[in-house]
Amino acid sequence: MNQRVPLKTLVIRLSSLGDVVLASAVPRSLKALAPGTHVTFVTKPEYTPVLLNNPSVDEVLTTGGRGHAVLATLRLGRELKARRFDLVVDLQSNLRSVLLSRLASPRKLVRGRKDSLSRHGMVRFKSLRPTVPRHVVQRYLAGLQRLFGPMLALRPRIYLTEREREAGFRLVHEPRAPEAGTPADSRPVVGVCPGARWKTKMWGEDRVVSLAHRLVERGFRVAVLGGPSDEPTIGSLRSLIRVGARLGVMLEGGKRAIEDGPQKPGGVAVLRGAVEPEHGMRFISGDLRTVASAMAHCACVVSNDSGLAHVAHSVDTPVVAIFGPTTPEFGFFPPEGRSVVFSNEFDCKPCDVHGSEECRNGRLICMESVRVEEVGDAVEAVVAGRTRPNPGRVSDTLESPHFRVKQTASERSKREWTVPETGVVAVRVPNWVGDAVMAVPTLTALSRLVTPGRLVLVAHKRVAGLFRKGDLANEILVMSSSRWPSLVAAAIRLRRRGCSLGVAMPDSFASALQLRLAGVPRRVGFGSEMRGALLTTRLAKPRWLHLCEQYSHLLPPDAEYDGRVRMPVVEADVERVRRLLELRGVREGSSLVLLAPGATYGETKAWPPAAYMRLGELLGRSEQAQVVLVGTASERDLCESIGRQSRVSVLNLAGETSLGELAALSAMAGIFVGNDSGAAHVAAAVGCPVVVVVGSTDPSWTAPRGDAVAVVQKRVSCSPCFMDRCPYHLECLTGIDAESVHEVALKLRRRLTFGLRPGPD
Repeated sequence: MNQRVPLKTLVIRLSSLGDVVLASAVPRSLKALAPGTHVTFVTKPEYTPVLLNNPSVDEVLTTGGRGHAVLATLRLGRELKARRFDLVVDLQSNLRSVLLSRLASPRKLVRGRKDSLSRHGMVRFKSLRPTVPRHVVQRYLAGLQRLFGPMLALRPRIYLTEREREAGFRLVHEPRAPEAGTPADSRPVVGVCPGARWKTKMWGEDRVVSLAHRLVERGFRVAVLGGPSDEPTIGSLRSLIRVGARLGVMLEGGKRAIEDGPQKPGGVAVLRGAVEPEHGMRFISGDLRTVASAMAHCACVVSNDSGLAHVAHSVDTPVVAIFGPTTPEFGFFPPEGRSVVFSNEFDCKPCDVHGSEECRNGRLICMESVRVEEVGDAVEAVVAGRTRPNPGRVSDTLESPHFRVKQTASERSKREWTVPETGVVAVRVPNWVGDAVMAVPTLTALSRLVTPGRLVLVAHKRVAGLFRKGDLANEILVMSSSRWPSLVAAAIRLRRRGCSLGVAMPDSFASALQLRLAGVPRRVGFGSEMRGALLTTRLAKPRWLHLCEQYSHLLPPDAEYDGRVRMPVVEADVERVRRLLELRGVREGSSLVLLAPGATYGETKAWPPAAYMRLGELLGRSEQAQVVLVGTASERDLCESIGRQSRVSVLNLAGETSLGELAALSAMAGIFVGNDSGAAHVAAAVGCPVVVVVGSTDPSWTAPRGDAVAVVQKRVSCSPCFMDRCPYHLECLTGIDAESVHEVALKLRRRLTFGLRPGPD
């Protein structure tokens, strides 16, 4: 079936609210692939509001009807067959949807991956976690990917009309006394959704009230939001707050209805809701479109792992989500880069695929461990990000939120090791430049605990240049390669140092074995890669954290970790770079633009050379800058090819700079653009503005840390794959054009000169 031919497509997702919201991304991806596709969506009647006004859905059919459910399904099946669909996409994969998809008799039938077996496996065997967690939208698109190849992984959307948005504004912002001409309150509004289908997924009324109180004290207004099923919970919260008001905690207000016209019992009607302002608080209950219209005017929404969390991010509102008995690895986290997810790790978690009415342990510690203070801080950070002068454009593709994961008391107790007062401490640092740079904050914290002169770093020769003797350690033991002879030779040399403690930062089996061969009596590291028997202190590797924070979990509890990735620039390296640039004819006053087109890992991390050539031309002309290509000696031919074909002056320094000189050159430059490679991490660590073009990897895990770092990524249905070769056509990288990267670079650029003596005019 040719993807360029318009298709008549049927998408089936019957329930429930969150799943239907997430499924709304599939028609969007289909339309992006083949704009002429006619999409019909089948769902239950109560979820049709999710799809109203959706330009990617041409028709909505429901499973409702008079008579027996089986007969109604058969009648709908006959109707679907008469429509003669080219393609049916079954995202439900239950008995009813399978029957409908078969009755429709399409030319092609695709089923989205539900990964139910994987989720049940995580519940039964807690350590059985996916290597590459996938969002549910990516699972939905997996079947289509087999048919069409990688597709754009677009975010779910609920489309509101202007009338709905205006009504939502009044629900959230209308003053308490409009008849007196009082202007709308300009304080940011934080939506709080206290309800969930299952009791164990609720954070708790007392914590919600405490959070609301804290937010009001900090200058926010709070809107308690919920649907018809959440009205008992909202009513209970209203009562608790009124009790607090009588005690002087909050002032009591009045109650009225928004929008004229008849209302259903309980204030539930389209674009109608009950509003009760009480000292910066409002209570809004209504149907899906009412709640969605109110959420669209909130600066942030706090929610449990429920359908309303998905409603919030589908109207472009960031979410602070709280996961209790479930885990984000099920794939239901908000696919929004500004959002924050709290999910603390416990031995009993995850305990259920969906949630339950009662906690099996009777304590619900997974929810109780999420403190009001940390949720409040996350809300303030999210709102501050939205209200800064240039908050940036919201991405239309899937992104990873910021995960806040804490270890349990049992796991923390395993970290209660201390640095010995005598003996040498050896640290096996990561083998790759980017990983080694991200390990710097942990090494810095560890060096403060070790008596000066007793820290030895064991480093591969490719990363040894990042560390200077006397900065973090008094000795750098360099390995010539990662092969066994070099590993054993380094272990023998390390044995002569008489080390009393060793820390294996990489996950590899070889790094732990090396410390064991060196006779180090105490060995600390993550108990992964089947190397637990080689370690005396085995630590649980945290999930959902950036690699910098993962490394920090190797530290003892008394370490002071600040998370900043900073590398000093050595004056000797600066002088060598100055002389090199002078010899190559670069004059003082020139702005430098660094491009790093190479990637050691493989093609899936390398943006095409033609794109770098075009970007160099754009930056060279718009910035009147000298374009400099940097990289390793093995990348020199690649850079030479880019330079020959470029229509602007390009200086090729690939293979001519050490890591220290690369750091000095980056400190002089106005902008750095490169792949997700070690060079980008070095540039960011010295303060250079960095633009990273990401393909097969996950920037939420490995993106460079710095004051000015931007990531350009085209998220498709199979990314991140972490593969070194692409089985398709590398759409995640070839779909990124030089003009879009140029636009991002201009926003980050800085005009700095490197201070050469004045040259000839």
